[in-house]
Amino acid sequence: MSEKVAVIGMGYVGLPLAISITAAGKSVVGIDTNSSRISELSDAKSFTRDIEDKSLEKAMVDGLRFSTNYEEIGGCDVILICVPTPLSFNNDEPDLELVLQATSLVAERVSNRSLVVIESTVSPGTTQGQILSKFSEAGKIIDNDFLLGFSPERVNPGPGGLPLEKIPKLTSGVSSDSAERCHEFYSSFLDNVVRVDGTREAEFAKLLENSYRLVNIAFVNELALAALNMGINFAEVVNAASTKPYGFQAFYPSAGAGGHCIPIDPVYLNSQILLDTGSNSSILDLAINKNRSMPEEILKLVEGFFPEIAGRRILVAGVSYKPGVSDVRNSPGVKLIEGLIDRGADVRFHDPLVQEITVGQSALDSVSPQAFDFDLVLALHSISEDQRRALRASGAKVLDLWNRIEIW
Repeated sequence: MSEKVAVIGMGYVGLPLAISITAAGKSVVGIDTNSSRISELSDAKSFTRDIEDKSLEKAMVDGLRFSTNYEEIGGCDVILICVPTPLSFNNDEPDLELVLQATSLVAERVSNRSLVVIESTVSPGTTQGQILSKFSEAGKIIDNDFLLGFSPERVNPGPGGLPLEKIPKLTSGVSSDSAERCHEFYSSFLDNVVRVDGTREAEFAKLLENSYRLVNIAFVNELALAALNMGINFAEVVNAASTKPYGFQAFYPSAGAGGHCIPIDPVYLNSQILLDTGSNSSILDLAINKNRSMPEEILKLVEGFFPEIAGRRILVAGVSYKPGVSDVRNSPGVKLIEGLIDRGADVRFHDPLVQEITVGQSALDSVSPQAFDFDLVLALHSISEDQRRALRASGAKVLDLWNRIEIW
């Protein structure tokens, strides 16, 4: 008899995970409280380009099904929690409401030493702290009624990413039995599973990965702005430095890091460092603030072109947080549009994967770059040679912000 698995949260993490587990011959139910999402998936319609409809349909033929009913987890051997962990309203504190709500619902229903694994990104100490406490509140005893592990998601949405089965997977548990069972489960369908000695260490490792990226992104953006003012081609600088075969990893400039991980995870880590030690990381503080300030830095460049921005026709090309995805969470492009509108500019956007965004109380639709005569184009995604020629021919000034900060 195959293992029965429940994956809670049918987003960018939970859906591909559910499909991979199904492909390994396990019986999987994907659970989400969003009834529209569940209805769409049940009709074999994927919400993400990373999962084609035909792949979803095949998984459903193999037994994957979807539900909004948490009672489904009652007979499951493994329950994976993959719900979002965003920041609080003021962006300074972790918001664990969704993961704690899901944990409480699981704790009320889990039995027979079923394995529960947290895949959601959390601060060090959360799994063996607030998560474990939810099970205690429900009268459940670790190693007797349930096992509890932490295995952080590693998903890179968009084209060119490794398939889930090829990405090394960290596993850990709050008890020795939990750690062993967690490692055993993921090893049954993934190629490279790495056991970590402790859930706090695994939680910290996940945050280190993305904090490392944010620090380097913020650093290279600061240097790129300096190079622009110094009249130095910074793309050439990075390419030259990249020829060194050791001790250097290339990072390229952009309008800033967006999405659901890079701008958020360092805040989780910094908040916990402050809570546990009494002082936070000054380097993380600088990187977080520098990344958040990039839209304003770009607006300063725009003000250098046009001292009076009001009435200027400006196109923002690329509003998803990176090319190849439709996700606009924490997108610097959206923040730029907000800032330009506040300054009175006539702003449009173009993105082949994003049809509409909401700015304030208004909805903006994606437009064709050829539909208007623009004074300025802010290119946040890569530009093809054909697009470059067309923009040059139009006479618009272009601020290229993908892998460079360059004016042409």
